[in-house]
Amino acid sequence: TAREALEANGNSKVAAEKLFSLLIAPITMEEFYRDYFEKKPLLIKRKNGGYYDEFITMQHVQLLVDKGALEWSYEVDATSYAGGKRTTHNGEGDAEGEVVWDKYRSGCSIRLLRPQRRLDHMCTLLSVLEEHWGSSAGANVYLTPPGTQGFAPHWDDIEAFILQTEGMKHWKVYAPRNKEEEMPRFSSRNFEQSEIGEPILECDLEAGDLLYFPRGFIHQAHSSEKTHSLHVTISHGYRNQWYDYVKDVFNVALDLAMKKHVDFRHGLPHDITHNMGILGTEG
Repeated sequence: TAREALEANGNSKVAAEKLFSLLIAPITMEEFYRDYFEKKPLLIKRKNGGYYDEFITMQHVQLLVDKGALEWSYEVDATSYAGGKRTTHNGEGDAEGEVVWDKYRSGCSIRLLRPQRRLDHMCTLLSVLEEHWGSSAGANVYLTPPGTQGFAPHWDDIEAFILQTEGMKHWKVYAPRNKEEEMPRFSSRNFEQSEIGEPILECDLEAGDLLYFPRGFIHQAHSSEKTHSLHVTISHGYRNQWYDYVKDVFNVALDLAMKKHVDFRHGLPHDITHNMGILGTEG
């Protein structure tokens, strides 16, 4: 269990590896990073509906919503997708619990953003996963009424781990459309169905199942006609690419060079554009 993973004799590295291993079991960490990470989706079917209950349950959602202290757009969204169009139905300021539930009953998908700010157990779980990934981890919770879809097809700028905890959702995942859209640094716009081609993975995610897909993989999901859907998306990799690392290292190196060597503090030659061109132009 997640609780057992967190009690790894006080060794944070071991606890982090155990928790991530629990997340993706029965796939091993070696298999995941060799065969799936940043490469292709991973679907794990478990037939164990309570497997992820330590992450999020309907009771947690009710606790957050009923307090009425969530802030629209920053902590909670109400969205719908119909006729090829995504619509956001948010109010302003604090989201009163009954207003949120009214929107849910009218067919809106409810997205709880950053639940770790208010749920201590979620904050703990994410902090342990951060130890494993060496970067920040995030979470959003999605509650979708039966027979609806809350979001248009799109890709995200993070590695996404979908942990289904209640109900069922039908997912479609699509490969990046071209090389330029692989490993994107920013999330995409909403796509039309005609723009995305055929899915490389189509599946029903039931309680206890996991779906992973890398950033840049377009996806969409529709809840079952018979039951609602509840899942939490655990994410990491946001602005944590080689570009970010090299940029930071170069900036530090340049700052040190400027402080230690007067040459870096001299002005540029008056004829530099005649000899070196203008930065940012082609050629």
